[in-house]
Amino acid sequence: MQMDKGLDTGDMILTAECPIENTDTSAGLYQKLAQLGPKALIDSLVLMAEENYSATRQNDDISTYAHKLEKAEAEINWQLTANEIDRKIRAYNPWPIAQFTFTEGTQDKKQHRIRVWQASINETQSSEPAGTILSVDKAGIVVATAKGAICLEVLQLPNKKALPVQDILNGRSEWFTLGTNINGAFIKSDAS
Repeated sequence: MQMDKGLDTGDMILTAECPIENTDTSAGLYQKLAQLGPKALIDSLVLMAEENYSATRQNDDISTYAHKLEKAEAEINWQLTANEIDRKIRAYNPWPIAQFTFTEGTQDKKQHRIRVWQASINETQSSEPAGTILSVDKAGIVVATAKGAICLEVLQLPNKKALPVQDILNGRSEWFTLGTNINGAFIKSDAS
């Protein structure tokens, strides 16, 4: 695009598009754009070498400003729909990674920040409160949301590497039992 007074608001010399799939993460989309960018740059330079190349004005009605991401934005709110949570998980991968706070036990109430690296929408319908674990098996942990359910497939426990749920359940199955509500409060912490 051409330069003007605003931030990324100049007329467009060339546009390139790529599809965004329902399984794309921001990391995957970055890779797609990295493949698309070099060809678009060369094509733009070829166009600009012509004396009478044209540029198209951007439509300000459909443009949006992308603010800097904050870690707190990645906190999962189980009161959202399964679709919204799924998009949030994919959008915040690889940074800051969607996460929720899990409270362990009834006595000491120890809290753990659990990151969600991969999930999928689950067709289960339930009347259980949002944040309630509906099912647990090696394929994932299905959690009720405001509308629908989400299946957590790859998790990262504090100070551990990301693992498929099957491996997490081998060591921490007592954390993720049927009927448990994981709708914990947000803990502000940069250590996790």
